[in-house]
Amino acid sequence: MAARLSGKKTATIDARGRMSFPAQYLAKLGSTLYVTPDTEGLGYLLVNSEEGYDEFCNELKENFRGNKLKQVNRHCLSATETLEPDKLGRISIPEALCKHAGLTGKVAIIGVGDYAEIWDEERFLADDAEKAESTNALMAEVM
Repeated sequence: MAARLSGKKTATIDARGRMSFPAQYLAKLGSTLYVTPDTEGLGYLLVNSEEGYDEFCNELKENFRGNKLKQVNRHCLSATETLEPDKLGRISIPEALCKHAGLTGKVAIIGVGDYAEIWDEERFLADDAEKAESTNALMAEVM
């Protein structure tokens, strides 16, 4: 299992989809990143290591069978891009993924355990604020 990622970093994405990716996240995820549209329909990107992406694919296989698996694979896996940071730690996110996540200007890169998420910063702040109370209630149930 990969080292845990946590925290929120910000960056600016340019018109060509280039942005700096946090060095401490790269150190844990490795030099090849698998970037996939979110599976919740919230409009963010999942960033996995090779190991994390393999686990993601295996999870799909465990939860879906037959034509449903084919449908999910076509939708999720065909949209996944493999990215390699340049020497300065920048990645270039393809236009289709930028459009999915509404990435323009300021972005938030969130460490979420084994993977990272890339959000439009305003969208992340709004989603986080909206879910703060229910998240605290969930945590109270188990802590």
